[in-house]
Amino acid sequence: MNELNINVLNDFVNENIINFHNRRIKSLEGLSLNKLLKKNPYLLKAKNLVIASDLISNLMEAFLSSSEEQIFGSFLEDLAIHISGITCGGHKSTAPGVDLEFINNGTHYVVSIKSGTNWGNSSQIANPTTTHNAVSPMPLVFVSDERHKPDSFSSVSMRQAQ
Repeated sequence: MNELNINVLNDFVNENIINFHNRRIKSLEGLSLNKLLKKNPYLLKAKNLVIASDLISNLMEAFLSSSEEQIFGSFLEDLAIHISGITCGGHKSTAPGVDLEFINNGTHYVVSIKSGTNWGNSSQIANPTTTHNAVSPMPLVFVSDERHKPDSFSSVSMRQAQ
């Protein structure tokens, strides 16, 4: 594994964080009242939003939060792919549901990058082997920290060794 030069990493972040902010601005520029009003009106009523300015403010905050999470997740995915490319020749995967692939010490790693607290969506949680089986005939290995540990798997099934 190659060493990561912190200056190269800083350069990548400085160059690409601008894209994050530009995409935030672009998402706001494309925003319309019709898009904002697609939120659940019953939720807004339950939050006791009866003044128009409060309603718009709340809708804008919800839109921005959702948009920023997605945009920042893309930034983190690009960062992980960049770091992997430098350190071990990793690359963006072409397989569906897979973000990154790299080989380290003879082991082929197939990675789905999650920037939030959930390790997968409902279909990935229900059947985590679907994407894996489409990519590789090798045994499935889950690597997770306690924050992302799936509730539906025992620690034994999480680490199906070769």
